[in-house]
Amino acid sequence: MVNPFDQAILSAVNSIAGKSYLFDHCITFIATSDLVNGLPFICLLWSYWFRAGTAESIRSARDHIACTIAGGILAIVVARILALSLPFRVRPRYNPEAHFHIPPSWDRADLIDWSSFPSDHAVLFSALATGLIFVSRRVGIGALAYVALIIGLPRVYLGYHYPTDVLVGMLLGIAIGYTFNAGATYEAQTRIWRRCEGAPAIFYPAVFALSEQLATLFGEMRRTAYMLINGIRHFW
Repeated sequence: MVNPFDQAILSAVNSIAGKSYLFDHCITFIATSDLVNGLPFICLLWSYWFRAGTAESIRSARDHIACTIAGGILAIVVARILALSLPFRVRPRYNPEAHFHIPPSWDRADLIDWSSFPSDHAVLFSALATGLIFVSRRVGIGALAYVALIIGLPRVYLGYHYPTDVLVGMLLGIAIGYTFNAGATYEAQTRIWRRCEGAPAIFYPAVFALSEQLATLFGEMRRTAYMLINGIRHFW
């Protein structure tokens, strides 16, 4: 059973599906492209890392960026734990009760076995956007709007998520991003990050690798895990 809030928004968004081949495929590209989803956030984070300024402003920005990357890692872990531990929620495009008209698009068949709640994309990128607020309030707020309109809405349009998957995911991501950039959690992390930064030959390759994984939502690692799990199931 789909709740009235989700159904109303799904029906409104779905009412324009299938009316334009070009529009549908543009939405598909936006929803599935790491260039559109993850890369802008990673570019912004590293842009502020290397941005000129006073010694104090540079130090503050780098502390927040390092903490934001750490928060992003936790965000995707939390999202996966919730998706696996909460009751399974069938995605709208595969749920007959949603009466969803699937627009012509690439069918992510592997998502049939993945619960839709919460949205991994919304949790991760909202956490990164919230971290950016501590570096630049205007850019961070713009990044949150980007998560809602460019990352979340297309996934609702394609039936990968219900609106509440995205909304709750964003709230969870904001909470994680804020926690990692404020208070005792932030202070404890900065001491660790500054020690790690003292070994740049190890620090920068490691953080660049983590950045790449964040940009792709740990896609390669998730695909590998999916193949291994299916292989084990088939073997047994």
